[in-house]
Parts: sequence; C-alpha cells; structure tokens
Amino acid sequence: MPRAMHAYFSFIKATRHVIPLVWMAVIGCGIKWGPAFFDNLEDNLDSPRGTPSNLSNHLFFDVDGFCFPDASVVVLQRTDGGGGAAYDITRDPYARDFMKAVREGLNTYELDWWSLNGTDTAAMDTFLVSADRRTTVMALPGYYGCGWYVDDMRATVMQANTQPDKYWAGMTSRDMMDCHNSDAAKDDLGHMDAVSIPLALLVLAWRVQSLPLMCIAFVALPTSLLTALLVLGRTSWTITYPNFSPALFMSTSIAMNFDWSLFLLSRYQEGVRAGRANDACVRDVVVYSGHTVVVSGLTLAIAFLSLAGFPVEFLQATGKGAAITLVSAMLVNITLSPALLLLFPRFFRWQPRCCCRCGRGGGVGGTHDDPSREKLLARRSISGGGGGSGGEAAAAPDAEFARDFELRASRGQHGGPSVHF
Repeated sequence: MPRAMHAYFSFIKATRHVIPLVWMAVIGCGIKWGPAFFDNLEDNLDSPRGTPSNLSNHLFFDVDGFCFPDASVVVLQRTDGGGGAAYDITRDPYARDFMKAVREGLNTYELDWWSLNGTDTAAMDTFLVSADRRTTVMALPGYYGCGWYVDDMRATVMQANTQPDKYWAGMTSRDMMDCHNSDAAKDDLGHMDAVSIPLALLVLAWRVQSLPLMCIAFVALPTSLLTALLVLGRTSWTITYPNFSPALFMSTSIAMNFDWSLFLLSRYQEGVRAGRANDACVRDVVVYSGHTVVVSGLTLAIAFLSLAGFPVEFLQATGKGAAITLVSAMLVNITLSPALLLLFPRFFRWQPRCCCRCGRGGGVGGTHDDPSREKLLARRSISGGGGGSGGEAAAAPDAEFARDFELRASRGQHGGPSVHF
C-alpha cells in the first residue's frame, strides 16, 4: 500500500494543474443539476412484501380502483354536529353543491359519490363516505406533484366551501405531502449546518493553527457537497430516496470532510514546522494520511452499502446514498487538497509571527532577547575563559552549535520566540 501511495503522489504532482479544473467543472454541474435531488424525494416507507402492512396497502390502493397512490383527495366534513344521529352527508344538498363547484373549478376528472351515482352504492359508501356518514371524499386520479397549480387547486377547494363554520374542507395527497416534506428537509438542513459547521471549524482551527490551511477545508467541503448532490440528483431518477435522507447525507459529508481535513492538514503542518520541503510535506500527507482517508472512506462506504441487502426499499436507498456521499468526500480530499498544497506552497506555508515576542528579528524569528541566544553566549564565554588549547577545543563544538542555532533560527524551529497561529 505505501508503494501504491507513493505512485499516487507522483500522479497528483504530475496532474496538479488539471485536478482543480476538473473539480471546478464538477462544481458547475452540481450547482446546475444537484437541486433536482431535493425535488425527487418521496415519503417512501413502504413495508416489505408479504407483511400485513404491505397487504393492506395493496388492497386499499390497487384492488378497487377508487383510490390510487398518486391520487389527490378532496375532503368535506360536517363539523358542527348538525343533523343529529340520522345525518347522512350524501343527502345533504350543500355537500352535493360543494362537490359540483369543485368539479367545475378544477375542470378535471373526479370521482365522488354524486358523479358516480347509479353505480354500486355499497362500494361507493365504503370508499367515499365515512362510517359515521359525516365525511365524504372526492378522488382526483393523476399525478399533480408540486407547483403553483397545486396551490390553485387548494384555493378552489377553499372557495367552494361557503360555510366554513359548519363544514371543513381540505385537499391532500401523497405527492403534496412529499413536497412539504422536501421543503422541511431543506429547512432542517439549513438549521443543522448553521450549528454543526461553526463547531467543526473551531475544532479544526484549534488543531491546525493555520488560517491559510483552513482554506483547504473551506474549499473541500462545498466541493464534496456539490459532487454528492450531483450524483444523488442523477441517481434519484432510479433510486427512491426518502425525505429524511438529505439531513443524513449532508451530516455525513460535513463530519467526514472535517475529519479527513484534520488528518491531512495536521500532517502537512507537522512537516512545515519541521522545516521540510513542500514536496516532502505533501508526500507525507498523501502516503500516510491519504492512506488513512482511503481506508476509512472505503470501510464506511462498504458498511453503508450493506444496507442494500435489507428487504426495505428506503433502507436500501439510504445506504446507497450515504455510500455515494462518502466516496465523493473521499475523492475530493485525496485529490483536490494535495493538488492545492502543491500549487500554492508559499500561501499554505505562510505562518505569521508574534512581533512582541520575536524582538527585532522580524517574522522569521528574532535573535534579540532570545534565551537560547543568551545560553549560547554564556557557553562561549565559559569555554573561552579556559585559555590555551582547552579553550580552542571547546570552541569547536560551540561553533557547530552556533551554526545549528542560526539554521534553526532561520527556520523558526528554536523553542523561544516563534508563535504559530
């Protein structure tokens, strides 16, 4: 594996100018087609085949034909208690006129008790009238989905109810519920990100202690999210994702992006503080931390893909979507992050110094008021006081120490004045 990672580093170094361009194209595609993922969410909590719940859904939606999974339903209910125990909404002139007004206003094909008058009355009573005879429904077969026309349909139903103090009227469908759930998922995602992202950034800043390196995380996170949304949006035409999946996928992406950025950037920072060349620092990032990212990402992706073996469709979709999210984040972190570190070494290696502790030596690390410097001078004075050959012999290691000290001072490695942020 280390040999493969060394070869991979050579590939990253050779293509470091191309990798950011590729990810910029992916970001553009994600912005354009990624939001389609939110429009294709469904409340897909269907039970496994053969279970009592699955059988009841089949009997209700598929057998008799009065109700359909994609049908919209208009409901009218007598709520004031009028008519007494003998009240029957099918004999109420207001209910008949209400359904007629709705049919004329919607101008579509509807199924209600009055439009089907003359057919099997027992079947109509079973599916279109409640057991207490105070509620009736109108079924509107067809897919209406989301959009302004759904709001217009609801407005038509509300206007047809001219006695809201006595009757309650409403309109609903599984599609409309999915639309509201999708909007709620987007709102929940926004609230979640507003809390989790700042906390994750604080932890990352505490460990990395470099503002330029923090920019890597700022770039990797949105790139990973848009990449995942692009793939999820394309696959949502064949995979039915439940409406709670965006919060799960985005939380997974945010958590793993900051976790993997912490691995990569802390390793790079260690190399910078040790005074190593930029290529050597990035090589360590790819070979060691990159190996950890790959193993971690593949392990989690395989674990989520194991959900595809369950006989429940929404669990299968959740596992596949989470695996897509993890692989997207992993690819961004092991390609884009090292490429940026190779392209802009001066920017990412820049580390400000605290002038009040550096003395007049400036940003690299001063020599005035430096305790290490004072110790060196003291050792020189002691060794020089012995005179003769002993003093000259002692001066040789002191000269080596002085050269080593000046080298470390130029790199900012000695223990005193340098403060890293």
